[in-house]
Amino acid sequence: SVLANGGVAEMQTGEGKTLACTPAALLHGLTGRGVHIATPNVYLADRDCQLLAPAFRLLGVSVGLLPEQVPADQKRAAYRCDITYATGYELGFDYLRDQLTRMQTYDRPLGQALLARILNAQDGNPPIQRSHHFAVVDEIDNVLLDDAGSPLVLSGSDDMEASDAAAHALAAERVCDLVVDKDYHFDRSTGHLALTDGGRERIHQDDWNVPIASLLRTWSEYIAKALLANLHYPRDMPYVVADAAVKIVDPSTGRIFSDRTWRDGLHQEIEAKEGLRITAEKTSLAQITRQRFFQLYTRLSGMTGTATGCEREFHQVYGLKVHPIPLRVPSQRQI
Repeated sequence: SVLANGGVAEMQTGEGKTLACTPAALLHGLTGRGVHIATPNVYLADRDCQLLAPAFRLLGVSVGLLPEQVPADQKRAAYRCDITYATGYELGFDYLRDQLTRMQTYDRPLGQALLARILNAQDGNPPIQRSHHFAVVDEIDNVLLDDAGSPLVLSGSDDMEASDAAAHALAAERVCDLVVDKDYHFDRSTGHLALTDGGRERIHQDDWNVPIASLLRTWSEYIAKALLANLHYPRDMPYVVADAAVKIVDPSTGRIFSDRTWRDGLHQEIEAKEGLRITAEKTSLAQITRQRFFQLYTRLSGMTGTATGCEREFHQVYGLKVHPIPLRVPSQRQI
């Protein structure tokens, strides 16, 4: 009842969080308005869907799995099911794609939409998602609180070489001449970096031959990002190099993302550090915070094993109450 009514169920490890969402998803799935079960990664979405789909279908409820990087028609089919398993971030990205489609629709000549309805013509680009009725979020504290600081950003790029590639390459080469605590200060625990007055003066000396005409931001920002790339982003930890490209690694799951990049020139400085082709920065087409996206749902719920201490944030941001679920039988664990 906690999940069905919209709340956070705090359950201990091994108490069956995967199975606990089944009654709530079934109840709301019978309305025909759609249920989204959001997981932290693709593996969990696929595993949970395969485990529970036979039970749902036996009860007359259709189940779909939302794949990534597939044609829009396949995604629409998954969303048209009564219950859809997907990663939380992919749900958000599909929402942004629909917003871009709507913006393009608004730019059509006046009367074209009405004419299409009169002629009973189908919209050439129908939305991927339907209504945001009910969502169950697995590891809800991780998705809604821990990752809340990073917005969902839908980007576009023509995959051309960066116009400021020379500036990135020079910054990556010359930062080796800078001295810590003399030219810059760096806090390894937080990743905070700041150039000193002496450092700023040094990087603007004539013998550095800064390509001023190609700069897209201040020269000190190029240097700061190059220093961060060397000091705070070691290879094979936050990223790997594969197929002659820098690919980001999810720190919590170890999954490699081939379509994600860091912002504000950091990705380009890592490419320069690795001696790779320096690609153009991606432009932001649309973005939304995770808080704003999940607040779109009429009813939101989730489960986790670590909600204690987060009650205030869940209530203030999402209007959710945390409900500790007692153990089915007394714990036999010995510490």
